[in-house]
Amino acid sequence: MLAEFLGIAEETFDREYLDPASGEVRVKADGDCVFLSPDGCRIHPARPQVCRLFPLGILRDENGREAYGLMPLHPDCLGLIGTDGTVEDELKGCLP
Repeated sequence: MLAEFLGIAEETFDREYLDPASGEVRVKADGDCVFLSPDGCRIHPARPQVCRLFPLGILRDENGREAYGLMPLHPDCLGLIGTDGTVEDELKGCLP
């Protein structure tokens, strides 16, 4: 859990880092992830599955339908892109 990795209570984590309406990680006013610092990702070793799959992400259309697609890259967060695994391999650890 990210709260444990950051050494804070879950309630503090939720209040400071999650959007109360969606439950998703907040973004800064400029659109950057709240965990992106000048030195890079502050939670990289414990990053959630959505980050591990980056630049693959879930895209939603105006009707709420979801599809996987490539997310836009951020100049300070280009991901670790390789060809030595599959999306299925990454998802195995998070599926019931």
